[in-house]
Amino acid sequence: MSLVMMILTLWTFAILAVVLGVYILARAGDTQFRSFGLCMVSVGVYCGGYGGELSSVGIAGMLAWSKVQYMGVALMPAFWVEFVVRYTGRGALFRQGLFRVLIWVIPVLTVIFRLFDEYLGLIYIDPALDAKYNTLTFTRGIWYYVNLSFTYGSGICGLLMLAMYSELRGRIFRKHAMLLMLATLFPYVASFLYQSGNSPWGSLDLTPFSLAATTFVVYLAVVHQNIINLTTVANDFIVEKLPVAIFVFDRMHNLCEANESARALLALGNDCLGRNVTELFPPEVAARLLPEGGKTSFEQSVNGREQDVRTYILDRKDKGRVGWIVTMSDISERKRMERRLEQMSRI
Repeated sequence: MSLVMMILTLWTFAILAVVLGVYILARAGDTQFRSFGLCMVSVGVYCGGYGGELSSVGIAGMLAWSKVQYMGVALMPAFWVEFVVRYTGRGALFRQGLFRVLIWVIPVLTVIFRLFDEYLGLIYIDPALDAKYNTLTFTRGIWYYVNLSFTYGSGICGLLMLAMYSELRGRIFRKHAMLLMLATLFPYVASFLYQSGNSPWGSLDLTPFSLAATTFVVYLAVVHQNIINLTTVANDFIVEKLPVAIFVFDRMHNLCEANESARALLALGNDCLGRNVTELFPPEVAARLLPEGGKTSFEQSVNGREQDVRTYILDRKDKGRVGWIVTMSDISERKRMERRLEQMSRI
């Protein structure tokens, strides 16, 4: 691939990554997806900065573009960790100020150190030009390795959390988690080849090019696999500790969320997600639970307890039927009192 094609590829995917990030920010209401969107914007800044570095005609221009590039390089891992932590249900960690400091102190210092690196010499030392690919070569400073360690550590932690989440939540969310894990692996494999000196392209950093492939994977995950839509809608309704049992079914009639009361009502374990409604309820009840239109309300005995059952249909203009939310409120005591009052009235 010629140098011109490399630069055009990087700038094209830089624009796509920024557009995708803005799209995510505009469509997602949850904090987790805002972090995801900002991560994609950081990817765009990284790719665009490296494209600018390759297009420069001298070391001064390359160094200036590398400062832009580092805005993405430094902040991208932190936004990724924030997203994964929230996406996997560990958002309570952010209530501890120390955890947030640990995530952001190295990225913020990296940006500052790179902006003033000509005076500090903590990241790039003795930069020079490699004419073969029109790239910078330099001696790595101590903070280069600090930031690199943080970046690799963030990626490994994210992969482990996504793997655990995928195993815990079952097959409904496994596809989403696997796509996100794949998006993480591409750039880290490319970065390892570059950092280890085993790349056949020498001083040309392959990481931004792998992020171009990552942008495509994330596009599939966000736009085609609906990674934002159903999860965001469901989380808007579910409150884990409510005494009301709440179930969320997708458009294939599979269970994708159940709060604590719902799991207790049906004696469900962590492997319940992904099961069809007909596996959880008798056929005649399952047919009434997920209607094709309107709002359903009826009373039903479930595991010996009288329940007030209500179903809410989730539709979106652009995607059609998204799923159903089913709530069940225990009315056993109220029904017992009604029967007792009726008996007393007959005396």
